[in-house]
Amino acid sequence: MLKYSVITSIYKNIKTKDLILSLNSLNNQYLRPSEVIVIIDGYCCPRNLFIIKNFLKKNFKNKFKLSFNLKNKGIPFSYNKAISLTSYNFIGISDADDISDKYRFYKKIKYLVNNPK
Repeated sequence: MLKYSVITSIYKNIKTKDLILSLNSLNNQYLRPSEVIVIIDGYCCPRNLFIIKNFLKKNFKNKFKLSFNLKNKGIPFSYNKAISLTSYNFIGISDADDISDKYRFYKKIKYLVNNPK
């Protein structure tokens, strides 16, 4: 089975409902991520942080990394930081409010494998 990482960055303005839908869509992937890297970009409300930690522990056990920016640094900085923490050559990006189709990462990785150039 092909292994890949999914990275995401969480900012204070994310709505809890959107966050939950996004996280659940990662968990329901046909080709599940081998690891999930979450960057908390500055302040994150305690409720959302609780949801994120519980979700990762429950669904990805030891296959996640959680990192914090002490203050908001923005998506480019956070994604570069997340990329530096990944363990695999294939990396998917999921914005904090993305609701991913079940086959999203499977299709993308399949395309990359079949079209290496």
